[in-house]
Amino acid sequence: SAYTRLASVDPAARPLGVGNSLSAALFGRDDGDYFRAHGVELAGAPAPSRSHWYEWRLYAELQRAAQQETDLSLRRLWDGDHRFRPIVAAARADQVGASLRLRGQRGADPSRLVLGGDLFLEGATGGRGFAKGSVATRATFPLPFSLRTSLEAAAGSALGEVPPQSLWYLGGPATLRGYAGAAAVGDAFWRGRADLGTSFAAARVTLFGDAGWAGSRRDFRDNAPFAGKPLLSWGLG
Repeated sequence: SAYTRLASVDPAARPLGVGNSLSAALFGRDDGDYFRAHGVELAGAPAPSRSHWYEWRLYAELQRAAQQETDLSLRRLWDGDHRFRPIVAAARADQVGASLRLRGQRGADPSRLVLGGDLFLEGATGGRGFAKGSVATRATFPLPFSLRTSLEAAAGSALGEVPPQSLWYLGGPATLRGYAGAAAVGDAFWRGRADLGTSFAAARVTLFGDAGWAGSRRDFRDNAPFAGKPLLSWGLG
């Protein structure tokens, strides 16, 4: 494809999906950060009817900062001073690169142990040369008294001259619940989450907790796993 698009710094968080879009329109809260991308790409993935276990992409694109052009939301009807938070200031970059994402899952029965994992790799050259990678693991399993729990852990790092739009971002429902987007940003990160809930089919009551950190890779290397002060949250849903 050839394209000109509003791109997200973290496509896996689906900031242009229905959930975040409704949050922005109704409550004036957008957890995504964006930049403008113009270029060409060749991408591949399994057919929609098959397991989506891999994605790959080759691209050449011009990356530019996106301008925030609206503060319109339903929230402004009762809070006229509300404004969307400023988005990340993306750097001008002319990039040629490639990315690969691999996903795996063992088990599908919710009454048994289900394991999953995600590996992401990306490298780019041109205006700025860098390489980055992350890995995530998750497990879901039943407990006594008709309870069910899920655990997730992820970490990643980057090397080279990483532009702001290619750093790691934490914040929002996909990575760190209870915090706005870009609550923590850096060339390295770690995060974890735990959920404990009922196993009813129609509706579930869940107690959850998240922890995460993003910052300098040097701090991560010298002080891992608790580099700096992690962000913590918990809630009931």
